Amino acid sequence: MSRQLKIAIVGTGAWGSAMAKLLFRKYRRSENEIFLLARDKQRLKAIAAQNSSDLPFCSILVSDLKILKSADAIILAIPTIYLRERLYKLRSFITDKPILNTSKGIEKGFNFAHDILNEAADVPFERFSQLSGPNFADEVANFLPAASVVASKDEKLAIFFQELLSSESFRVYRSDDPVGVELTGALKNIYAIASGVSDGLGLGNNSRAAILTRALAEIKRIGKLFNVKQETLFGLSGVGDLFLTSTSKQSRNYRVGFALAKNKRINLGKGVAEGVWSAKAVFEFAEANNLYMPIAKAVYQLIYEGKEPYKMAMSLMHKPLKREDL
Repeated sequence: MSRQLKIAIVGTGAWGSAMAKLLFRKYRRSENEIFLLARDKQRLKAIAAQNSSDLPFCSILVSDLKILKSADAIILAIPTIYLRERLYKLRSFITDKPILNTSKGIEKGFNFAHDILNEAADVPFERFSQLSGPNFADEVANFLPAASVVASKDEKLAIFFQELLSSESFRVYRSDDPVGVELTGALKNIYAIASGVSDGLGLGNNSRAAILTRALAEIKRIGKLFNVKQETLFGLSGVGDLFLTSTSKQSRNYRVGFALAKNKRINLGKGVAEGVWSAKAVFEFAEANNLYMPIAKAVYQLIYEGKEPYKMAMSLMHKPLKREDL
């Protein structure tokens, strides 16, 4: 990165803030400018009022959308279910900008982030890239070692964001399979919920291992329809993220599953884990395309049909016997 850059991060949640901290630390002694864009002045004031030691970038918080016009690239950290709504306000500022999306989810109707960006903001697929990997935002924000992958059909764009984000604590690989990275990053949230259910029911380590292994079979099954590469399935956005979010109480999706196991109802309002919404989109897509995805279906039924957790778990044990590779 030899020339001066201006990078705008849209979204002030945990992941947007983590990106801002990461980049601010890396470029604090350079002429590059990193802006964190709040959705409005009220949100701006709330963030600025927090402990400044936790927010070293507070002096570059802005709420003016016009900052996007002069940005060289834009990082989106907006939950997928709110992305379309936000883009209608941003569209006139970002259409011609390189975009890095960091959220992991699938919109109702089985739309990926790149679909939403194209439909709502006229951003072509060639200017889209996706970041995904086994990363908890708070650990990234605290500069603990982590690895991720940025994927784009444009190799130069992938390299640009790879070099932009890579630091002493954050190692970024690149891929030319953005749809595969989007799909695996979204699907793992559903199986993290299933894993949380298993642990919440006290079904043991064997059960969790079986769920994660068969989850890979389901991801591979649906991935064939989108030509997902094997390297993606077994890479950072696939196996890596699946294992992280399915085995840690830090994972919001895991905690959703654990709560479901205790017969707690999930509030389908704002702030709910991405896997809750993705479960519905994936279930409907699987039904429409006659895809065999019993674990994903069970998660959907637990959330949206109020099925009894233990009975749902045991029903998976009584499916017809079959070959492992089918």
